[in-house]
Amino acid sequence: MRATEVGLKAISQMIGVPYAPSWESHLKQLQSHIDSIDKSDAAQREDRMFYSEAAAQFGAIKDAWRNPVMHTVSRHSTESATEIFDAVRMFMRTLAKKIRE
Repeated sequence: MRATEVGLKAISQMIGVPYAPSWESHLKQLQSHIDSIDKSDAAQREDRMFYSEAAAQFGAIKDAWRNPVMHTVSRHSTESATEIFDAVRMFMRTLAKKIRE
């Protein structure tokens, strides 16, 4: 989850969102940024696709794994931990397409 948070900070900096500890706040602001991108502009469509993919992956990690663990609702087996690792790796690879940090 810490790796995911580093990625969240990086994408937030790209769109000018100040850091806050609330992942939900970042996700809402990221979605607002996506909604503001002009779909009719070809160059901006690529950016919209990038941010949309990252937001979808981040939202899935947050809702499916981060929140239940952070709020002691669930624990994970080795198999589910591997699935989480794979999801975070996919999120970070998506970010690496445009972020160099």
